[in-house]
Amino acid sequence: MKNKLIILIMLLPLVLTFVVFSMSSYASLKADVAVCGVEIELDDFVTLNQDNSSYLTVNANVQPSGATNKQVKYECEKLSLSDNVTWTILENGRINFSGYGKVKVKVTTVDGNYSDSIIVFVTSSSLIDFTLISSSENVKIGDNFSLSYRLYPLDSSLTSVRYTSSNPSVIEVSSVGECKAKKEGTAVITVTITSGEKTLTKTKSITVEGMGENEVALINGKNEAEEKTLATSHSFVASVNLNLLNENATINDFNFLYDSNHINNFELNYSISNNLLEYECNLSFNEEFYGKSTVTLCYLASPIASIVVERAEFLTKSDCDFSMLNDFVAMGTRGYFSISHPSDDRAYFEISSSSKDILQISQSGESIMYNAKNEGKVIVTATCYYGSEVKFTLSKEVSVVKVYSSFYFNEGVKDYYINYKAPFTLGNECVINGEIVSSSYELNVMADGVKARNDVISYSVSDSSIATLSGNVLTVLKEGKVTVTAQNVYGTQTGITTSASVVINCVLGVNVDSYSSLVTATESGKQVVLTSNIMLGEKVLTRKGDGSGILVENAGSILASSVKQIDTTSDWTYYKNNGYTTPPQVNYIIEFKNNVYGNGYSISGEYITNIIDSTLSPYSCAVFTGPLNLVSLTNVASVKAQDNIVFLIRKDNVTIYNTELRGCDGENIDDLNKLNYIGTVLEIMGNNVSIVGCNILNGRNCVRVFGSYDSSDKVISVNITQCSIRYAREFLIKMGSNKYILGDITSGTTTEEQYQLASPKLGSYNHLESNLGDSNFVNEYVKTYVNLSDSMLMTSGVFAIGMECKFAGICLDGAPYNSWDLDGSGWDDLAGTSYASVLNLSGDVRIYDWKKVSGIDSSTLIEVEGNDSHGLLFDIAGIIDTASNSNENIVSYYNNEKYIHGGIVLYGGGKNYSEVVNTAGTFNNYSIGFEAIEDERQRSIMTAAAGKEKFKFYSYNESLFSVERQMYEVSSGEAYNFFIK
Repeated sequence: MKNKLIILIMLLPLVLTFVVFSMSSYASLKADVAVCGVEIELDDFVTLNQDNSSYLTVNANVQPSGATNKQVKYECEKLSLSDNVTWTILENGRINFSGYGKVKVKVTTVDGNYSDSIIVFVTSSSLIDFTLISSSENVKIGDNFSLSYRLYPLDSSLTSVRYTSSNPSVIEVSSVGECKAKKEGTAVITVTITSGEKTLTKTKSITVEGMGENEVALINGKNEAEEKTLATSHSFVASVNLNLLNENATINDFNFLYDSNHINNFELNYSISNNLLEYECNLSFNEEFYGKSTVTLCYLASPIASIVVERAEFLTKSDCDFSMLNDFVAMGTRGYFSISHPSDDRAYFEISSSSKDILQISQSGESIMYNAKNEGKVIVTATCYYGSEVKFTLSKEVSVVKVYSSFYFNEGVKDYYINYKAPFTLGNECVINGEIVSSSYELNVMADGVKARNDVISYSVSDSSIATLSGNVLTVLKEGKVTVTAQNVYGTQTGITTSASVVINCVLGVNVDSYSSLVTATESGKQVVLTSNIMLGEKVLTRKGDGSGILVENAGSILASSVKQIDTTSDWTYYKNNGYTTPPQVNYIIEFKNNVYGNGYSISGEYITNIIDSTLSPYSCAVFTGPLNLVSLTNVASVKAQDNIVFLIRKDNVTIYNTELRGCDGENIDDLNKLNYIGTVLEIMGNNVSIVGCNILNGRNCVRVFGSYDSSDKVISVNITQCSIRYAREFLIKMGSNKYILGDITSGTTTEEQYQLASPKLGSYNHLESNLGDSNFVNEYVKTYVNLSDSMLMTSGVFAIGMECKFAGICLDGAPYNSWDLDGSGWDDLAGTSYASVLNLSGDVRIYDWKKVSGIDSSTLIEVEGNDSHGLLFDIAGIIDTASNSNENIVSYYNNEKYIHGGIVLYGGGKNYSEVVNTAGTFNNYSIGFEAIEDERQRSIMTAAAGKEKFKFYSYNESLFSVERQMYEVSSGEAYNFFIK
């Protein structure tokens, strides 16, 4: 048991009671230099022309340049089902693409899960592929339709296009793609396109539907058909639904009636299947006949269907039309069209364009090709010749318009989330010249790899009561989510119906993109929407390679103007005892008075907080110079209290979404001692505050929750969900209560009585037992709740989570220690018992805080001056070595190194009524006190300063969560994304 207690000393909170800065003796506390971002060295939109190369190298800059782990992962994602693109991710960011379409390429750092992404438009100057376009895959007998195609890329040049039908008796197709459905059945139409030396083939299966259940008889798909021909013969098909006639009907009950003066020959074939009678008919006209002639299908002498066939001598204008040439043609496209008309081998059409610069026409027999070169309108004229005689002209106005084959919202390129997958958020206001004004947002759509022209894009919004659109300008009206869709203006007319959409979260808030606009918005109590990364303050320090720096001339006044002050909420009795009449103040930089929507962007305090010289001491002009003291003894040690604050929340009901909050940038944070003066990254003093999907990193403490700003009686609750909290000199989360009961040792007759009086009970409750099941205790004594769910904590200097109670050593109530007159130094009326705080763990919370034993020394927490004449330094590594044979699994071995875990500690030395909920099966629970310190002098001074109560620990052991598991999950990236899966 003794070994067990000694080992736990190395967990360090026992010596946390004294933390001194500005001393000359301290040990380095090494840490990996964390990644703080990544940026792809390419534009947001890249066009890859496969005629030049099918490979794209995606280089990524990992920030900072000195980051320990620069490993990245590459992912590709197809953005549309209509895109036919594939890829192979090779080494070092080299990606091989084939096909065509839009691909999102995403680079993610293994350390920190930071990501950047681009859109790659994969295309080619030559033909890659084509798709077939049919008006319908189900047609009726007698229907005439066309089969066209869409080229990829649109402007591919063609050598030839050939159409064939697998079953011409069902569907007949012409050389230019005009199809006629002749009878019920299915036919496969094959289209073969040649472009230079490349030939591609596509097929489409088209079904010709049979008769409707209530249709008795049809000729060429109609009950009363009309057709025109210039030939001496004409064919048609007829169908009879025998189910609707007498079941005893025979073939002899049917006959065709026609005028023999017009028709001199009538031939037919028939077949019967599934009670469907089908005829194939061919008639020949008398040579001298021109005009209309009727053929009637009869059943028992009663007409049931008919066809009027007009035989004409020549084509007329009304007989002809442009086929497969739309009123609108996409600029840059090439295609074939024809003049549809009744068959007449004598007729010849000559096609011309009124402007070859807009629409160029080339012709070879019946195949007519267009090349849409520039925007504009032209008249396409078809002149019909019989020999050299012009019979008529046919004209069509065609507009060549700009149409995009692919586009994408710039708002959808980036991954607008850190850990919480949230859509891009926009507010309804912005800051102009220091004033908050109503504003709109100009959506940015990229098309075919370039900025899109808004005059050829149609925008729509899913709910105009939430946001309206004027062109591409979005105006937020109220809170809610909308989908904004963009599509080609002429998409329907040209058949190129490309579209893109993006989800926008609309809020009534201020869009901010700078420090000044952030200050204006937060001071006004508005909701804040970040639209870029923001550095707080003004840069006053330029660092040199040796760690020293150059300050601007007026650095002090600039820094002083960058902070505001609040009265400390911690116990300032020590200051009262030393003559203060008002509470000391702490600095803060930004106060969030309303919700913050970060859009995945970061806010950094680097310019204000990190004014440190090469000795890791603050410059004289610095405004962040370390925390206040609970107590201090000159040239010996001090107990620290509240620190300066980068981001402050005092209001209730505030939520921070999808934001990265940095105490400093972490460019050179390879030693956690460099965070000594950075302050608290986020201090929360409001109730019902939620931190959702955020990164919080780089501070003396990352998150501090100690009760309300307004009253120590107020109960506050803080929710932290899907967050990453990393890199703290002390604690990643530090929590407690500002309400306490003071001790009074004056009536104690023995030292033991004095210790008990210094730390009174909360009512009649025993602090060594769980009291949360008692509603009276909860209602009376619990003041702070932190609900931590689905989050990761990584790399603390002490413990990941510290739950502090009032220190209760008798020296804090005026008792002397040896020759030290502590009462004369202000050490009086400071001992007591804090009200309780509760940490509730839920979901998947992981604490990546195994530490190398070789890097641990008590001087990382107790920094003493000179030769430690007071005996405050502990040989932690030696203690661990002595106890390394313990069978408690607290010490873990990895790669021949010893590790220990820093989990959760309840500390202070007084009666700690705080509790951790939902740790079963996750942590080992230990309790130890200062009696575990074998050195009597050290034990005596620590107990007199802090108290005699035990500390509680919740830590992983090797069997619960090993060092090896931590190393794997960090190196693989699992540590940064498990809580967002």
